[in-house]
Amino acid sequence: MEKKILLFIASILLSMASVFAEFDITLSSNPPQGGFVSGGGNYTHGETITIFAIPDSLCYTFINWSEDGVIVTTSPFYTFPVTQSRNLVANFVETGGSHTITVMANPAHAGTILGTGAYSCGTIVTMCVTPYDGYQFINWTENGIVVSTDHCYTFPVFYPRNLIANFALATYNVTVTTEPSGCGEVTGGGANLPYGTSVALCATPSICCDFLYWAENGVIISVDHCYAFPVTRHCNLIAHFAVKTYDVIISSNLPEGGTISGGGNNILCGDSTFVWAVPNPDYEFVNWTEDDIEISNTALHAFPVLRSHNLVANFEKSKTMVAVTETIGTSAIKIYPNPTSGELKVVSSELKVENIEIYDAFGKKVGVTRAIAPETAIDISHLSAGVYFVKVITDAGEVVQKVVKE
Repeated sequence: MEKKILLFIASILLSMASVFAEFDITLSSNPPQGGFVSGGGNYTHGETITIFAIPDSLCYTFINWSEDGVIVTTSPFYTFPVTQSRNLVANFVETGGSHTITVMANPAHAGTILGTGAYSCGTIVTMCVTPYDGYQFINWTENGIVVSTDHCYTFPVFYPRNLIANFALATYNVTVTTEPSGCGEVTGGGANLPYGTSVALCATPSICCDFLYWAENGVIISVDHCYAFPVTRHCNLIAHFAVKTYDVIISSNLPEGGTISGGGNNILCGDSTFVWAVPNPDYEFVNWTEDDIEISNTALHAFPVLRSHNLVANFEKSKTMVAVTETIGTSAIKIYPNPTSGELKVVSSELKVENIEIYDAFGKKVGVTRAIAPETAIDISHLSAGVYFVKVITDAGEVVQKVVKE
């Protein structure tokens, strides 16, 4: 009796162990590339599961599920309760045959296509396109869906395909610049210009420049201010200019009247220059003229060079400046000491002096004094060393005397 009880307990324990046991369901494909399987894994005893197999492509067909070489079902879907570990194989077979791959260009005749034809199932093929002039390749599409943007599209053949190679008119950039910068303006060019677009480039020089030519990569393309051409590629054109140069020639109406300086040859347009006239003793500077028209009445004349000039410095003999004391009537005007280091005295005797004016060697007035006595002292210590002219204006006339400031 006791033995029977022990056997009963043992059977119950074994039954409970089988209920809570776990088993592995292993799946595989034959051949491996024939298709894929799903549903395998680790399951508990008595759990009902479904496994299935799907061919990887039209190149294979599902045949059956087998276990240890024995067919268990011909359905790709197999449902069963898990009672033990199993190793199931999904068997596939090649279908054989070939598939046609057709390709079209959009728009037609926009380029050449290589690779179209019939291929055995599973063959790896490459389709390549070469755009004609004026077109650029965009992408490959199938049923309106983009499948590749590469010129050459590689894929395995599993079924018939209808591919479209899409093209568009090529677009190009035409850039224009100037050399040297700021010497003129250019118009024309642009970005994303369709193939064959007519482009007109024009160069307008500034007032100080001359247009020379259009060039690209150092090669002269055109010497015309405006250059027109159809766009067939990317272009980077440079409008070359040259800065104008001018001559500023100077001369004197009286060579003995003074010295002149400034001006010159090949002066860049827009640069500033000057002309300077310094009268000799006993002469006065009058003005600068060009074609007998007064340009300036100042001895130092500065100006921007925008054209060629032929300037004349005009001098004349001084009518009032004398180098000695000049007598007016029976009276004399005396100016001393001469030379002086800082003070001059003007003695007018019986004449009434109205003003005393001092001029530098360029004819510029540098001082004025009103006399209030027969003898007037003038401080010129603030003046630079050099030659000056003192004009004494009296009721009987004028006297000018040259003095030297040390």
